[in-house]
Amino acid sequence: ERIRLGNSEDLEIYHDGTNNYIQGNNQKTIIRNTSNNIHLQAVSGEAGIDILPNSAVKLYHNGNQKLETSSVGVNVTGNFNVNDGIVVLTHSTPIIKFEDNSGSSGNDFAIQVNGNAFKIVDTDNSDRVGFQFGSDGNTSLGGNVTINGSIFLNTHLDMGDSDVIKLGASDDLQIYHDGTHSRIYNSTGDL
Repeated sequence: ERIRLGNSEDLEIYHDGTNNYIQGNNQKTIIRNTSNNIHLQAVSGEAGIDILPNSAVKLYHNGNQKLETSSVGVNVTGNFNVNDGIVVLTHSTPIIKFEDNSGSSGNDFAIQVNGNAFKIVDTDNSDRVGFQFGSDGNTSLGGNVTINGSIFLNTHLDMGDSDVIKLGASDDLQIYHDGTHSRIYNSTGDL
């Protein structure tokens, strides 16, 4: 048996012997509370969806909150997995932040796209750039670079005047061009 409401039986409430239904047959079906929250539960006492007036919508898994809307977007608690899909960030300066929740500084980084460049920056140190790939095809690294392994060049190594290649634990061997002359300088042992 069905409870039918509306001139054209627009809303039906019924049980089919197995499942319970609230069925809208025309236009939108709106569930509304005029002064308080709406809570949808799969079983008694276990949160499923909370709709808060003029505020957030919260989604739960097994009673634990996993997603909440906010005035600026969505907050996710736990993993965010995309299976067989693409994540697209659309913004004038899109940023992905990686923040360590330990409270100590020195552990926060971000991937940014701005000024026609893709950057990895240290957000704890005035957004110091560690890696940058520009739209001109040039790549730059900020700070010291430690390489455990070999470097293979397909063409050549370009360095400016007075830029120095330093070799040895105490920079014992140096190779550079000072703008006028090419120099090989050795400070330890035989050359």
